[in-house]
Amino acid sequence: MDGELKETALWFGGLGFGPDGPRRRATVLHERAGLLAREGAVAHLDEETGLGPAPVAPARRYLYDPDPAVVRSHLVAEAAARVDGALLDERIAYFTSDRPERSPLWRVLEVLEFAPFSLKRVRSSVRAHKAGTVTIKKRGSAVDTEKLRRDLRASGPESVTVVLTRIGEKPFYLLCRETEAG
Repeated sequence: MDGELKETALWFGGLGFGPDGPRRRATVLHERAGLLAREGAVAHLDEETGLGPAPVAPARRYLYDPDPAVVRSHLVAEAAARVDGALLDERIAYFTSDRPERSPLWRVLEVLEFAPFSLKRVRSSVRAHKAGTVTIKKRGSAVDTEKLRRDLRASGPESVTVVLTRIGEKPFYLLCRETEAG
């Protein structure tokens, strides 16, 4: 719930197949203000037959961080298709789009900067955005997040999210902020 993967279920036989073959589904329970039974609190994402792999493209205006249920069920391409999105890298479960769309299936961040990773560059970006609160997220990155947090020496009134990832074999970072759609 809310970013935690609580259970994975595998169904076999007649329960595991749709009319067109094997089916996968991600179900996300989203809790806001302690109430689960609100409209939009449960979201499903189903496998789409014939969809194929998601396109790959450089970062666009918004970065999508899919819920662990979407990642675990291998439905990132389906999630990206819902927002006309593309993966940053075919092996990493972040996708990007020019439009924000709210859903319990993902978190949306507005991309402020996208560049090859270097501590000096990230520190400069954090300072330029007057960030004192820095959330660090990573997929496909070997960077030690606690060491990076200390090395950034962030001080300021604003909040940002630094996303560490790789494209091919090269490390990149995205400096982002929360959106109304996230």
